[in-house]
Formats: sequence, C-alpha cells, structure tokens
Amino acid sequence: MQQEMNESPDTITSVASSPSFRLRQWEGRLDQRMNELKEQHLGENDIHLEIPGRWDSTMYPHVFGMPETLLFLLSQVTRLGNERDMSDLDGGSSILDFRQFSSRARSLERYICTWRPSSSPFHGEDNEDDDLNGNGAFKANTILSSHMVLALHKALLVFFYRRIYDVDPTILQDRVWQVQDSLSRCDRGDIPTAPLLWAAFVAACEALDPTLRDWFTNWFNRSFKASGLQNFKFALNIAKQVWEKQGRSLSSDNSTSWPQVMRDSGMSMFYV
Repeated sequence: MQQEMNESPDTITSVASSPSFRLRQWEGRLDQRMNELKEQHLGENDIHLEIPGRWDSTMYPHVFGMPETLLFLLSQVTRLGNERDMSDLDGGSSILDFRQFSSRARSLERYICTWRPSSSPFHGEDNEDDDLNGNGAFKANTILSSHMVLALHKALLVFFYRRIYDVDPTILQDRVWQVQDSLSRCDRGDIPTAPLLWAAFVAACEALDPTLRDWFTNWFNRSFKASGLQNFKFALNIAKQVWEKQGRSLSSDNSTSWPQVMRDSGMSMFYV
C-alpha cells in the first residue's frame, strides 16, 4: 500500500481488484478535483473509479443510464467505509488517521449532499430527433431515467451515513421514504436493474415503518417472480434479518445494521 501511495497520480494501480477495495489517496478538495478534466489515458483506464475528475467521453450514461459521477461517489464511499472497517477490526491498519478520515468524510458528505444530475438527457442526441418528431417514448424514458438517478442518489446518502457514520436508523427515515417514492415511480412492470436492486436493498434495511417494510417486501417478491433472480430473494432475507434484530435491540443500547448482519453471517452481496 505504501508503494501505491508514492506512485505518480497519473499511474493507475487499481486497489479495487484486491478483496479490500482500499482507498486511493489524492490531493486537493473533492469539489475542485471533480471539475478537473481527466486526461484520456486516465479516463479510459480508471475502470474502478478511483480518481476524481471529469471524463466527458464516459459511456456510463449510455450503457447504464446514469452519470459516472454518481458511481464514482459510490466507489469512494465504499472505499472509505472499508478503511473504517479496517481501523475497527484490525486495530488501526487503515491508511488514514482520524483527522484524515474525518476530512475525507466531510468532503464526500458535502459533495454527495450538493450533487445534482446534469440537465441534459442520458440517451444521446439520436433520441432528440425522435422527441422533435413527437415520439413520446423519448420523454417517457428521460423521466424514467430521472427517477432512477434520484433513487440512486437518495440511496447513496443512506449508504454514506450507514457505512461512514453508522448513524441510528431513525435519522435516515426521510431518505428511505424518498428512495421508496422514486422506486415506485420507476415501476413499470419491468425487471428492475441491478442499480435499483442496490438502492432498494440499502433503503429497505433502514426501514422502520411497518408500511414501508411491507412495500419493500412486495417489491422484492414481485421482482423475484418477474426475473427469477435469487438476488432479490437474498436481499429481502437480509433485510428481514435486520428488521428482526432491530426489534430486539429496541430494548437495549445496541443497534443493528445490514453490514453487521452480513459480517456476522459471513455473507457477501452480489448484483447481476
């Protein structure tokens, strides 16, 4: 790890390929770095989204229907959360001290909270001609993409506060309801994509209201029946374990979170 920290910023040595998916160090404020244009070789080779910056030739909006910046922020929260885990579990093996961790956390929190999607459509200029010709499919797809991105953004906020600050779930309920609202607006009877599965899982595990839990239960069950993919059933089973343990912890000072449940059970979550 020390060797990676001393390398040139222009050298891509991916730590995401290792099981730990560790944090890459870089200098400067995140908001300033995100406005800098990546050089071509960085944009093309930073496949694990380790380095902040803007890459205008990215294919993420066309392939996944979402901005690359949103996935970069998800990558950074995952890495910073892993550093927190390493510090807690291994007695301080994180590459960041407390001051560095707090600084990176505040920077990420500020950027995620103020992040807004681009106003431009996600599906390219070809569809603009269809829109001008009165094709309502373009408008419908644009609205659907907007709701999907909104669901992912709100879920990312929930994910951040769970993985970085491990807050009490009562603090997250407004965000959880916002994720549910966006997911319901994305529901057109199609099989949900992997990003929506992730958003639903992150939000469902924090849900405290019985009505909200019932809604997520139905969402996972319908998605499983429509797709046959076990990931939907697996995600729901984890959420139910969290709900059950949260009920037990109401009478104590201990809280339960999905990372804790998965660590205790030796489980990992994979998405299709």
